Amino acid sequence: MLIAEPLRFLQATLRWWPLAWLMPLAAIIGGAILLRHHRDRNVLAVLGGIGTMILLMALVVAHKAPTYAVLVWPLLALLVGRWLSVATGKVVGGAILAATSLASVLALSIVAASQWEGDYDHFVGELRTSIPAGATIQGEPTYWFGLADHPYIADQYFSGGTPYAETVRRLGIEYIVVDEYFLDTVLKVQQLVDESEVLDFLDRHAELVGEVSDPQYGKAAWGESSTYQNSVYEAGDHVTRIYRVRP
Repeated sequence: MLIAEPLRFLQATLRWWPLAWLMPLAAIIGGAILLRHHRDRNVLAVLGGIGTMILLMALVVAHKAPTYAVLVWPLLALLVGRWLSVATGKVVGGAILAATSLASVLALSIVAASQWEGDYDHFVGELRTSIPAGATIQGEPTYWFGLADHPYIADQYFSGGTPYAETVRRLGIEYIVVDEYFLDTVLKVQQLVDESEVLDFLDRHAELVGEVSDPQYGKAAWGESSTYQNSVYEAGDHVTRIYRVRP
């Protein structure tokens, strides 16, 4: 786990949102300069916070780390404030503030522009056509926001080691939302639940009642299969299947 997660962290960062790390990198460089030239040892605490945050994300939440890089920005604000306090003259101070603001807007714009090509309300509406009111659902947490009026069990609940079929029956799950993220990222990469148990249950104890295609939702992330690691896959629609659990 401690070896695989940093590798996924590096892969996700380099492949998807390298500019998301522009501000943390600037913070580290700026802090080092402050420490070297102004002997400001308080900067060590800020740099330590940035380093610790990046390390934790690399070890624990690698697949979402580029998005969570925004959490480093408050620490960067402290460094910018220190830079302004030691800057000689309004021109230098204004230049530092302008450069920081421009870099922030650029990084946020790049990250925002790369996301959410799908229509969430439409996607959830399509799911609802196959799921009756009040039914208990298993699915990704992303879909809970649109299905909050249902009893909802997140896929991550199944990470305790209990057999999948036993857990489904015990929780009274009636419908299972199976997307490419669940099939690849959850089962193959994160391995939260045994893949063979899930596929066997769907084959023997559930029936397919609906399919939804969408360019954004249901997409696998950081998968190991070559099927999910090419530009053709990224540009296409992604299939989410709805299964009804047989009594």
